[in-house]
Amino acid sequence: LWLLLGLLAYFCPPDNATIVLVGLLLLLFGFSLAGGVANIPFTDIWGKALPATLRGRFFGHRQLWGGLMAVAAGYVVKRVLGNPGIPFPKNYAYLFLLSFAFIAVSYIALSSVREPEGETNGQRRHLGAFLKHAVRVFWQDKNFGLLILTQLAVGFGSFAMPFYVLYGKEELHMATGDVGLLVAAQMAGAALSNLLWAHLSDRVGNRIVIVLTAAVALATPVLALLSSTIGWEGLIAVFVLIGFSTSGGGIGFMNYLLEIAPEQVRPTYIALRGTAMGLAMLLPIFGGLMIDAYSYQAAFLVNTGVLAAGLVLSLRLKPVRNLAA
Repeated sequence: LWLLLGLLAYFCPPDNATIVLVGLLLLLFGFSLAGGVANIPFTDIWGKALPATLRGRFFGHRQLWGGLMAVAAGYVVKRVLGNPGIPFPKNYAYLFLLSFAFIAVSYIALSSVREPEGETNGQRRHLGAFLKHAVRVFWQDKNFGLLILTQLAVGFGSFAMPFYVLYGKEELHMATGDVGLLVAAQMAGAALSNLLWAHLSDRVGNRIVIVLTAAVALATPVLALLSSTIGWEGLIAVFVLIGFSTSGGGIGFMNYLLEIAPEQVRPTYIALRGTAMGLAMLLPIFGGLMIDAYSYQAAFLVNTGVLAAGLVLSLRLKPVRNLAA
């Protein structure tokens, strides 16, 4: 799909960019759909291939080096789009084709992985029967249901997250040029914390990673509220904590799920988690509506309350260290 998009942008006449726009929407939709489907077997393979005491390092390094490559990608994008010698839409075409090249490397690498033998559920079900079974999983496996509720509550941080920069500019008189400092703080927090979360995940367990992630996420809107007295510089710490909590959630929740999910139905657990987490994508819309209707502080207070509930829920998760998982 990225190859098609790159070729479409490259050969499209500059005065007919509407074709590229329509192609972009359709092909990105297809890419996202395929990614959602592929995430289930992708995660299941690593659940089979990696022992519980190695997954933290695996996902930690994956996030660390992926984040550093994202920083490098931002520099490449800036150089390509800022080059007056590359006309539109060919500048975007080069970026799309570069994405294709990197995804091709990922495709070849994943194709080279040997999937270990594992237990499978040979029972055939119609879609309706499967959906009924999936709903029952929430009620039958109380710890799994609690995990989903905890992640939804901790994921409520996205309710206010997109608006911290606007809060700094509109209420704390932060200069536009300082936005880059906040982005750098978030990336630094994510990069520095990955190896810490990975160590805790492998050596202690993923429950402690989830609890600490929830605590860090809770501190984020609290610090944002205190920034009204500290000054916009307080948002630097806010964005460092955002980096910490994002990395911790990426390691703790998934690895905890892989330990508690029965192997035969692990794809069902992964799919249910993915569907439930899709609800969090709507949260910034409601956060923006609350800020428009009330204030930034009101949104941060609501955020604090839900994240506090997430911390309480995380403490109720069962300690799990399934070395055979």
